[in-house]
Amino acid sequence: MAPTPCLYRARAIKVLKDCGRSWRISYTNTDISGIQTAIEEGLGVTVLAHKTVPDSLRILPVSQRFPRLGRVGIHLVQKEKVVPDSVARLVDYVSAIVG
Repeated sequence: MAPTPCLYRARAIKVLKDCGRSWRISYTNTDISGIQTAIEEGLGVTVLAHKTVPDSLRILPVSQRFPRLGRVGIHLVQKEKVVPDSVARLVDYVSAIVG
């Protein structure tokens, strides 16, 4: 799981607490590939954006054991109306990753 203040972390903890499910954090990493590897090695489950789930992992169905997490909104904001090409490329990249 990513460290605080990760939005996915906060959402997962809230949902698990709200449904009374016991849980513990067994691994924390700021790098998504480290988190993916930990899950591939069987250390537990995590919350990832749908498009960042590798083929080696499976998305768990919603159930009493794993309740619905809800939707997460991501907003890109900028100061100027006209942005440098590098910023436009970043926006395109993030949009492609998160859909």
